[in-house]
Amino acid sequence: MVPEKENLKTPLPMIKMEDCRDGFLYFIDARNAGIGIYSKKVLGFIYSRFKFSSNFIDIEYHWDIGDVQPEMRQHGTASPLKEIRPVPKTINDKKDFSANTGNKQVLNYLNRQWEKLKEERGKYCISPDSEKAIYSKQGSFIDWDKYYEDKGKGLPVNLSDPKYKKLPA
Repeated sequence: MVPEKENLKTPLPMIKMEDCRDGFLYFIDARNAGIGIYSKKVLGFIYSRFKFSSNFIDIEYHWDIGDVQPEMRQHGTASPLKEIRPVPKTINDKKDFSANTGNKQVLNYLNRQWEKLKEERGKYCISPDSEKAIYSKQGSFIDWDKYYEDKGKGLPVNLSDPKYKKLPA
């Protein structure tokens, strides 16, 4: 059983890239996503991104991508936290694409899953765009710039550490 977000003492352990299964939906801790479909082809997660008034398919690369492709080390931004389920074959067959071509069927699937997982996602989604980064009952907000700066340097990060808290603006 996974503890409620406000009771977490340390971030959930990340699922290593070699343990991720192609074509499965995951809860992820990423810059712009809370869920994504893992693609072995791109070594990352296909997700539904909302930016301004647009909604489109995008990719967040697995945090470990630099272990396989050192030149991509700085691009690894997604840490998978929990495997959810395999995606339907019709979606999986269309998930690997050029990001700028998009795919409406995959996009719609991801948007529906986000809504279906509303109750469960609060336990896992700790990204800046998920639930506006509210982390605790006290209304603390995460200083995501500091968090990702430390995480990018390979430093241990613990969201209960006061240095990652900031008051809402």
